[in-house]
Amino acid sequence: MMTSSDHPFHIRYKCAGSLDNLTDWLDTNCAGGYKYKVDPSGTCAGDFAADDVVIHFEHRDDMKRFRKMAGD
Repeated sequence: MMTSSDHPFHIRYKCAGSLDNLTDWLDTNCAGGYKYKVDPSGTCAGDFAADDVVIHFEHRDDMKRFRKMAGD
C-alpha cells in the first residue's frame, strides 16, 4: 500500500474535462508513481467539469513536468 510519504510532492489542479485525459497524461509522462484524489470541496463534485484534483507525485521532476504542461 502506498502512503503519502511515497508521493511527497503534490499539486492542486483544476480539472476541466475527463479524468481519463488526466490519467492518460500522467501514465505517459510520469517516470515515477503518482496518485490523485478528487477534492470533495471542488466546485462541481462528481461532475468532473471543474473539480479540484490533488495529485501526489513520487518524483519532483514529474510534478515540474505536470506544472509546465498545465501552464502553472
